[in-house]
Amino acid sequence: MPSVLATIPSMSSALNGQAVLAGQSAVGAHGISTLACSLGALSDSGTGTAKTSLGLFVGAAPTNGRLQAMVSGTVFEFGAMAVAGFGQASADASLRFSLQEFSPEGYFIQDLIAPPVFLYNDEETFFGINIHRNELHTVNFASTFQVVGGHIYMLWVDSVQDVSAQGLSAQAVSNFSYSLGAVTFSFVP
Repeated sequence: MPSVLATIPSMSSALNGQAVLAGQSAVGAHGISTLACSLGALSDSGTGTAKTSLGLFVGAAPTNGRLQAMVSGTVFEFGAMAVAGFGQASADASLRFSLQEFSPEGYFIQDLIAPPVFLYNDEETFFGINIHRNELHTVNFASTFQVVGGHIYMLWVDSVQDVSAQGLSAQAVSNFSYSLGAVTFSFVP
């Protein structure tokens, strides 16, 4: 089973109303893949989502079967919170694998998305507070995808973060940094 560092960056975000993306980065170097994002939303109607990814080329599937992938690392939670006072606030952060499939000629076919592993997921309604600061976690996750022999695949490690704040006094923050090792993968019949 080869182990390869994910080094191809991809970042996207969508912000509405009182939402802010304070920073976003994806870097694979010196044996570590680092994904980081800081996202927030304030009262009234702030919503935001951000996807921060690092990818790697896994090549063509030798036969019909499955692609198994796994990665381990640490997560530093700089801050995550959902605070609602006469409103609603929610924040979450998750990691997942996604797989892009291409024909043997290189034409894009589809995106396959694995179920996420949530590191933070909270919603507060009317009056509630949930705050996490400066926490270190270990993360290990794996996924399996169906593959077609001869098709070409790109594997991505995605950090997906969402925030929402609605009402008079609501705030939501999702501020995480992931340090991941090499992705181990294999094609199995």
